[in-house]
Amino acid sequence: MPSVSILTRKMLRDFWHIRWRALAVVLTVASGVGTYAGGGMAISTGPHTLDVLFGRMGFADLEVQFLPEDVENLPDLKRIPGVRAIERRLVLPGTVFLKDNSRMSGVLVFLETAQPTLDALGLVEGSPIRPQDFESAVMERSLAMFHGFRVGDRIRVQVGEKVYENRIDGTVVSPEYLITAANPEYLVPERGSVGV
Repeated sequence: MPSVSILTRKMLRDFWHIRWRALAVVLTVASGVGTYAGGGMAISTGPHTLDVLFGRMGFADLEVQFLPEDVENLPDLKRIPGVRAIERRLVLPGTVFLKDNSRMSGVLVFLETAQPTLDALGLVEGSPIRPQDFESAVMERSLAMFHGFRVGDRIRVQVGEKVYENRIDGTVVSPEYLITAANPEYLVPERGSVGV
């Protein structure tokens, strides 16, 4: 019986001498397990989050682009079997003038309806587009986040020779611009590199 207590005391005394090394080993293992579990959860929840957002915001299954032409000459896509809904937009590439008068590539999107149901605009801040106010505009959140625009600011976008100046009434998120691979023809290489 005395030999067990001597062994126990020796074990406790030895452990006390290496307590910091033991704590470092435990913390290293715990951080490794936590990093692995956190990374796995982040990877598995990413596609789920996109699916939820795409479903809620009515992400269009197909985007068909035509060169600018008279609206009367556009084909009637509703007659195609399987097409349930169509919403048209006029998308014009241009140049956004930033606050410091530098410029960046931009996309000016004109909507037929102020509240689209396909590729709907999720309001993040401010108010939605005012339908009868032609100075009313909303901006995609990346332009606000990375370039310092706020609700109430004025923004200028040049398309060809015409300069559009609008009041920013709101900041929105759109499923069209959540990920760069939504349209393989339109790759945005880095955050904040295009203004919408």
